[in-house]
Amino acid sequence: EGIEHDFYDVRRMTVNDVISAHRRIGIGLNIRARGLRKYAHHMEINSGIKLINCIGFGIPSISNDEPAYHEIGEDCTLFTDLEHCADKVYQLQTDCQLYRAMRENCLHKASLFHISSITCKYKALIKSL
Repeated sequence: EGIEHDFYDVRRMTVNDVISAHRRIGIGLNIRARGLRKYAHHMEINSGIKLINCIGFGIPSISNDEPAYHEIGEDCTLFTDLEHCADKVYQLQTDCQLYRAMRENCLHKASLFHISSITCKYKALIKSL
């Protein structure tokens, strides 16, 4: 509430639409609008793809405190809940040093999640079987 933002429904987007949208994002919001208890099981097995997408495009983000996000890039996101989300957005908008540091962290990790890196990992996994 009170934050100007775009909303994208990826179910209706092509790959190029998704890429284009990410190139326009300044701060990623990986926040669930509904109560977290309802999604507790999802949080335990969440792959963290929303944060990975932000990292891949060098986008600092605001995220719910989910286990996968800690494993993937806790230095690329600020953790909060829906109630305090606007405060964290304001923090990233006004603290240029924090924003730049998080962006650098994202860009440094981006290659870990590039399709060529993931392909190599899958090939190694399959070869080890």
